[in-house]
Amino acid sequence: MGGSCATRVVEVRLATKEERGLLESNLGAYAADVAWLRSAIPLLVPNETGEVFLTDLVALATRQGQRVAAHKTGDPDEGRGVNTRVELAAVEDVLRRRIRERHMLAGVTFHDPESSLVDADVELAADVVVERGSILEGSTRVGSGTRIGPYSILRDSTVGERCKVEASVL
Repeated sequence: MGGSCATRVVEVRLATKEERGLLESNLGAYAADVAWLRSAIPLLVPNETGEVFLTDLVALATRQGQRVAAHKTGDPDEGRGVNTRVELAAVEDVLRRRIRERHMLAGVTFHDPESSLVDADVELAADVVVERGSILEGSTRVGSGTRIGPYSILRDSTVGERCKVEASVL
């Protein structure tokens, strides 16, 4: 959404209690003047963990009087950080939900949507029904009026119209 000022970027594990309470997070995408970037990178020093963070460039630019701006996304899930397996699972859940929602808005019915996994490249025609526990992966295509599951796995498969796939692995 709009731009705002940023003065530094800090890892959660190195953040103060006050910083951990902030709602903003680092998406990890940057735009920088190449000439400035080339001069700034050699100035980075290892932090208390012994690591050199490119994110320290934000604080360096601020100290040098460079213009630093931040972009806020309209969706907080767009900028979620992933530093642990718990956070990775949470982000994967967001993506899976969005994929299912896209299909449901296009006329697909999911019985117990959270129990089914659908890859981004899967194509489901309108009036497909996906029963609980089904997994649809890869370049799978399913025709209109077809019922999948429960507990079926379709990987790189094509299923025609008005078919019924139950407890199967394809």
